[in-house]
Amino acid sequence: MKDIVWNKILLEEFLSIATLTEIEEKVLRSKLAGYTISQQADIFNMSVSSINRVLKSIDEKYDDAEKYSFILPSRKKKQI
Repeated sequence: MKDIVWNKILLEEFLSIATLTEIEEKVLRSKLAGYTISQQADIFNMSVSSINRVLKSIDEKYDDAEKYSFILPSRKKKQI
């Protein structure tokens, strides 16, 4: 998520293409609002590792969604 400079247009495009769960959307919006992972864990009453799993799921869904959009930029992927 940190590879992309988000704005309202990109967020709405991503949300319209991806099928995010309610908690995934809440975590994404709070991450974009500047909350840390530990703050998100406190707010959503989840563990830090659960928040990290949700963020990983969002990343995977973003990679799938960007194939179907003309405006979503590509994320930088780690080379193994």
